[in-house]
Amino acid sequence: MISSTGSSIPMDTLRISPVDICGRPHILRQSSADGPRRRPSLLLFGYAMQLRIKLYDLILAFANALDQVHPALTGHHRRVGFLLDRLAERLGLPSEERERLFLAGIMHDVGVIPLKTSAEDLVFERERYLHPQAGCLFLQNCPTLAEEAERVRFHHMYWEKACDRGLAAREGSLINIADRVDVDLRAKNDFREAVEGADRRVCERRPGIYSPDHIEAMQDILHDEETLNDLAGAHIRLPAFVRRRYGDQILTPQETIRFSTLFGHIIDSCSPFTATHSTGVAHMAVALGRLTGMGQDDLDTLFVAGMLHDIGKLGIPLALLEKPGQLTDEEFPKVKRHADLSRLWLDAVPGFERVSVWGGGHHERLDGKGYPLGLKGEEIPLPSRIMAIADVFTALTEDRPYRKGMTPPEALRIVKGMVKQGHLDGDLSRLLCDHADELDAVRASSQAEARRGFQALHDACAEPDERLRD
Repeated sequence: MISSTGSSIPMDTLRISPVDICGRPHILRQSSADGPRRRPSLLLFGYAMQLRIKLYDLILAFANALDQVHPALTGHHRRVGFLLDRLAERLGLPSEERERLFLAGIMHDVGVIPLKTSAEDLVFERERYLHPQAGCLFLQNCPTLAEEAERVRFHHMYWEKACDRGLAAREGSLINIADRVDVDLRAKNDFREAVEGADRRVCERRPGIYSPDHIEAMQDILHDEETLNDLAGAHIRLPAFVRRRYGDQILTPQETIRFSTLFGHIIDSCSPFTATHSTGVAHMAVALGRLTGMGQDDLDTLFVAGMLHDIGKLGIPLALLEKPGQLTDEEFPKVKRHADLSRLWLDAVPGFERVSVWGGGHHERLDGKGYPLGLKGEEIPLPSRIMAIADVFTALTEDRPYRKGMTPPEALRIVKGMVKQGHLDGDLSRLLCDHADELDAVRASSQAEARRGFQALHDACAEPDERLRD
């Protein structure tokens, strides 16, 4: 067996066992010079499958995660997408534009993440230009969303400027009215009273903010009982045409990887301390997985799991994630909840069952003292064990508010200590130590590239795009 670095792993050190129906490896005991050792199955024979994910499912799941960034945004992206579909229908827009608007609508505030500490301000239209700019720059990195990115860029532009700026700006202005109306609809506890207020404010805002045609279409929506019932409910009824159009569009594995990379970068951007974390974990996990002999389909899944393993942190207050001191007994469970949220949100994507288990299990420990499920021993599959080691090693080498990053040798000592405590897999730890230079080089180079991208985003958003100013 040849590793990714060209070095071989002696076949007599590996014993491959079958896996159960859930893909969990059976743990075999094996003799060695050091005595009996527990070794997980290193290959998931018979269960390797290519990623087959639907575009609609993946984007909607991420939009749901975006809605958890701040309480004021709960359900916001789904509702804006829903309102845009209704608006586009009343305006008689062609189906291609309707679909594009829906996708842009359910992703429109993606730029809030790197400005997470200002989420409250964004809801009340302060910092109006920075998050559309950041959102556009993020989405431009995914070719499938290039057109939607331009709509997101202009989603706070007033009609008086957008009307002669081209289709993207005009559609961005349409997102603006849907965005503002949804905020108004959540301004009061009494939904019907909020509807009346939103209806009134649409007309009262000064001429030029919204297109007269957009105002008329929105007023029709705000007087349509079926639409209002959908908006008032806990779960928005999603447009049937979107389900038909995107429900059967299967992403290739490489497209899924690109989307996951985009989402991972967005997740990490919530803090400069984690700006490259998921990138480092994903690349290191794949390099370590390749050394164990995992096939390419499993490695693709492992990479996606690595990029998305911390998606649950979108639902955790930034003040806790960046706290410079020790977490209190009340705060620690709140931070630990990110692993629960990661599994929950990833599990909502059909076809992401293994991504959910592998990525969501990065804090499980072999002695059963991990979280979120407290899995123990052979209940933890090999890919989750790989993810745990990649996550620990990468985190140790990164700066945190309460400490400087460790050197690779220092991080290795911590990993070996966690093996002795029964937390991490000993065989994977030895593999990490045997190939430490190569694996750390993979981690470091991938994080350096991600850091350059994060800095470019930061620099680009230092000043608002002049095209977006009123």
